[in-house]
Amino acid sequence: MIKTPIYEILLTSIIIAYVILSTLDITAPWNSTHSGFIGAQYSNLAINYLKFGYFETKLGQLSNTASNLQTGNEKYEYYVNRPIGTAMLISFSFLVFGIHEWSARVVAVLFNILAIIFLFYFVKTYWDKEVAILSCFFTVFSPMFFYIRNFISPETITIFFTTFILYAYAKWLVTNKKRYFYLIFFAFITSTFFNWENYFLVPPILIHYFIFVKKREKDKKLFYLIPTAIFCFLFYLGHIWLLMGMRGLENLFKVFIFRLNLDESWYISEITPLSLVKVLITNLQKFYTNLYSYAFLLFPIITLVKLKSNEKNILPLLIFLSFSLYLFIFSNLFWIHDFLVLFFAPIFGIFIALILSEIKYITVRKNCTISKINFYGFLFIISFLFIILSYPVYKSIYISNSEIWPIIKFLSKNDGNIIVSFDEHPQNFQLKFYLSKRVVLDIRDKDKLIKNLDKGFKYFLVKDDNPIDEELKNYLENNFKSKKIHGYVIYELK
Repeated sequence: MIKTPIYEILLTSIIIAYVILSTLDITAPWNSTHSGFIGAQYSNLAINYLKFGYFETKLGQLSNTASNLQTGNEKYEYYVNRPIGTAMLISFSFLVFGIHEWSARVVAVLFNILAIIFLFYFVKTYWDKEVAILSCFFTVFSPMFFYIRNFISPETITIFFTTFILYAYAKWLVTNKKRYFYLIFFAFITSTFFNWENYFLVPPILIHYFIFVKKREKDKKLFYLIPTAIFCFLFYLGHIWLLMGMRGLENLFKVFIFRLNLDESWYISEITPLSLVKVLITNLQKFYTNLYSYAFLLFPIITLVKLKSNEKNILPLLIFLSFSLYLFIFSNLFWIHDFLVLFFAPIFGIFIALILSEIKYITVRKNCTISKINFYGFLFIISFLFIILSYPVYKSIYISNSEIWPIIKFLSKNDGNIIVSFDEHPQNFQLKFYLSKRVVLDIRDKDKLIKNLDKGFKYFLVKDDNPIDEELKNYLENNFKSKKIHGYVIYELK
């Protein structure tokens, strides 16, 4: 008899559903929320790789402080807050597909698909297929995963590496094969080129293995994860020093001080463990629905009660605590980012799956547990209710993610070289992205404009709060049609 691979079919269905959701607005202009801001930011860093070359930039993330690079008057800086991996991946995609919003977002979609696959095989290896498919379902269909469906950022890539490292760890525990031991180190080292969060996977893995895993002989070589993490961080510091010298290291130190909530100029309020829990629950309710809040409170209790009989369930709990420590240490994340609980997504999916799997073993009466039919019927009802409760959140996230800054909307739909006459805010990444795709000239006087009118420039862009020369303004108004777009005036030169 041929066994139907039902769980693999369900996994494929979940991935197909995710891909459909991820393409809803994959070609949309960068919006005015974090997904647009960060997507455009890393796209600009990627464009600079292509514009100046990987060798010339020394693989550093070159960031300019003005909206156009053509004038040659800008002071160039390297972005050191995050490692280089995300921007480099986007640059490879731009190299293959061209510079578009979708070719940046497709990187996030690809890595999210890989994250779903590795989540399934990690949970299947360490628990079973049933828990694995439930983990994938409650991860992928959470409003948070909908929020990051094509959100390109280091945090998105982090989810993939979290599941990749955990898969390698679980396979090594179960099979004791050396190749999976080495895969743990390979996955971890690679992850450090993308973000900081996976450094916080090292403590829970070591604690789980040396304290909770029931094996007579422990492989002490796993402790090499500690010097490996230190080496990776020192390697990153060495790269910054190569790019900028001590000034680069000082810039990174300032970022850490800011994130640690120790910068007096940015200090908001003291972050305490209680406020951490409150903020976490608030964000769980906003981006994951109340079901995840209940799992967040219930799972630790169930795990501790059954700790002696099942040491496996302590692993996701340890990871959750370590990631919470990351948020607590870098406390300013609480009021800057609306996706601060993003990398918890697979962990909460596992939480819910393990809680639901325990229901099978509830004794209804003496020597009688819940039947399979009743259990699967219960799962169907919970899953259906979960989708129904999540729908309003999906809708609100989709609408908020569709908010397009009017000038960005105009530039994304109208091609043509452009003249600007303003100093742009250094963090106006969406505007930079659309200006970087065309020839841009910075002109501040009438005579220079007249000399360049026959050079193919289509628009002259002026910012309301950045007044231009009166003679230039009169010349533009007397000779060209104009339209006002929320803080900007656009003159049609052709």
